[in-house]
Amino acid sequence: MEPVDKRKFERYKIEMPADIVTKSGRISAVACDISEAGVGFKSPTFIPPGTNVSIRFQGQKESNFIGRVVWGTDISAAGGSRYHIGVEFKAVIFPKDKIMEVPSKDEMVRNVIDEIKKLGGSI
Repeated sequence: MEPVDKRKFERYKIEMPADIVTKSGRISAVACDISEAGVGFKSPTFIPPGTNVSIRFQGQKESNFIGRVVWGTDISAAGGSRYHIGVEFKAVIFPKDKIMEVPSKDEMVRNVIDEIKKLGGSI
């Protein structure tokens, strides 16, 4: 039986460096997919589900994504010691501390995806 994809939003494959900040510190990771609801990362460090994170994509100096880790998978068997981490977006903080909650983020995420393309991230 084939697994059923329950996602509401289309995922876009990307390869974009990003910093993930948790209470434990900063982790350099690579975003591997993004949608209007969240982002997937390949990380050298495991981040447990339920952990609140702040994400800043390379080249996105003016906004931080706020989210929560919803799953993590050990992919080290595929080569290297890495984890695939899934983060659900909760809010975005723009310059001057303007916060946009998730339900009204669709256009903003599409704009960020467009910016990632312009900065050389592959989608």
